[in-house]
Amino acid sequence: MNPPGIELHRTVQVSDLESEGGDPAGAWLSAQLADGDIGFVAVVEGRIVGCGLLGLHGDIGRLHGLFVHPDYRGKGIGAELVRARIDALSTLG
Repeated sequence: MNPPGIELHRTVQVSDLESEGGDPAGAWLSAQLADGDIGFVAVVEGRIVGCGLLGLHGDIGRLHGLFVHPDYRGKGIGAELVRARIDALSTLG
């Protein structure tokens, strides 16, 4: 169950997380997604406030890259991003 006011979205396209202006973080996220990682984002009032990635390589899954904006820490967003990624890995096998 998501904390009140928090939406979680699975990113389905590289463009979902691309930053404008050549931001290195945006380039890194784009590269991770283009390489086959799956990303989840937490959205509050239309603003992305957190994200987490998972990779599935053969029969090995890994969680990596969990980020929550400092203003939104301590609200359960990180825990929900972890749960969503574990659920996705379980579904993917």
